[in-house]
Parts: sequence; structure tokens; C-alpha cells
Amino acid sequence: MTNDNLTAEWFVFNAKSEKNTEKALNSEQFSLPYFIPKHYVIRTYHGKLQRELVPLIPHLVFVHATYHQVEEFHKQYFSDVFYVTERFEGRRKILTVPEAQMNEFIELAKHYEEELLYFRPEEIHLERGVRVRVIGGPFDGVVGTLMKVKGKRSKRIVVKINDIAAIASAQIDPEYIEVLK
Repeated sequence: MTNDNLTAEWFVFNAKSEKNTEKALNSEQFSLPYFIPKHYVIRTYHGKLQRELVPLIPHLVFVHATYHQVEEFHKQYFSDVFYVTERFEGRRKILTVPEAQMNEFIELAKHYEEELLYFRPEEIHLERGVRVRVIGGPFDGVVGTLMKVKGKRSKRIVVKINDIAAIASAQIDPEYIEVLK
């Protein structure tokens, strides 16, 4: 987190209800940019199959705001949303995600129609992969790490956010991959 209270950053919240948090963030009072990674699932309601867009990572909400704005939001909704924190030099500090890293994550996660996989940080080791950029296709411009995901035959692009989460794309054909130096 920067020392400047006027610079917008991506803050990470754990929300009791993503739907209620989304409603609050869209309200006239706050109207803050946010991102909730989602994907489609098929559910049965009263014997009928329905396609529904639901959060990919339960309870996780990213909010783009200044510290002052996010603190005002948190003060009003403190019983529903909680800062995600990390240990830094023996103390807890509010977790923020660097702009470039968040943009890569959004670029991949916004493809609701594609088969995306979510991993907790302990489930994946990214340091072994090669940094690549996708050129063409539905993931055009996404930068991430090329990895083989356990249990899948194909290689996928993985984008990781600090120690919060990683998202793997659907299979990427080799002709769409550019290796970055």
C-alpha cells in the first residue's frame, strides 16, 4: 500500500455476501470500481436446469479506490466486509494488488464463457513456468505463466495474484503463445 491516500489501489476484501457488497459498491454513496471474478455454472431449480453467473472465488472482492474511499466504505459495511491482510515485518498490513498484476488477472478472469480454474496459492507453484503472452483468440493480450495443470492434458495460462489466488485459462493453442524474455 502506498503512503499516499490519494492514489487509487486495488484493495482485497473478504465479503460475507458478494451480491450485497456489489450492490453497496454500485450505490450512489460509493460508486467504486470493483472486480468479482465470476463464472457460469449449471444449477437445478425446481427440476429445471438454469445457467447462473456466480463468483469464481467465494467471498473475494477487489475494490479500486483510494485508502480514504475504501476506509469510508469499510466503516459503513464493517460487519459485512473484511480487509484481507498479510504479514509484513511481523505486523499485519492491508493487502493491495499492484495495478499491472490486477489488470492481467482481470483480463483472464473476465472470460466467463471459457473454462477457468481457480487455485489457492498452496495448490500451484508458478516459479517453474515460462512467462508468456497470448496473441489472438479469446485471451488475446493476457500475460501469465505457461503451466501444466495437474489432472489436465493441455497446458494453460496461469495468472497469480500475490498469495491470494491463481486462475488458469482453458487450453491455449501453441500458435497463440508468445514467450516473453
